[in-house]
Amino acid sequence: MNTELEEILKAYDSFREAFDDDDAAHWEAIYESLLDAVIARHPRVSKEALRRFTETEYRSWLLAQEKPSSLPPKA
Repeated sequence: MNTELEEILKAYDSFREAFDDDDAAHWEAIYESLLDAVIARHPRVSKEALRRFTETEYRSWLLAQEKPSSLPPKA
């Protein structure tokens, strides 16, 4: 996975999982700044399209985080 996309997904995850408003605002600001950095390099991409893409990829990323890295030993 692209390291930049993974960084955006981690910030988005932290934003969604934040328990208090201050923490959520902190992670939302980081998430938004990462989106702005991508848009600055790719001006033809809209922020809304990038948000939708992030939200779509987020579910796949979450599922990939839950998979074991190796097979468990046979019982």
